[in-house]
Amino acid sequence: MGVWGLKDFAAEHDGKTVQSAVRLNAGNNRLIKLKHKHPSNGLGLELQAKQWGATYDLATKDVSLDLTRKTGWGLLKVSQRLPRHQ
Repeated sequence: MGVWGLKDFAAEHDGKTVQSAVRLNAGNNRLIKLKHKHPSNGLGLELQAKQWGATYDLATKDVSLDLTRKTGWGLLKVSQRLPRHQ
């Protein structure tokens, strides 16, 4: 088990919206990223590991899965968005 802790905190303002993000180190090359967008109150959650990542958008309830793997002939990237089921 690795060490848990705060990796970084970032915020940016473009005149209309404020976006902030906090990344937490969850140990063993895993990161948890919490995102917030104001004034739309868009919340998001990202999980990242060595070769894969998952993103959950709280507003739309969509999930995105990403896989990145090195191969003998280059870099393979696979991404899939799973929309909210109604």
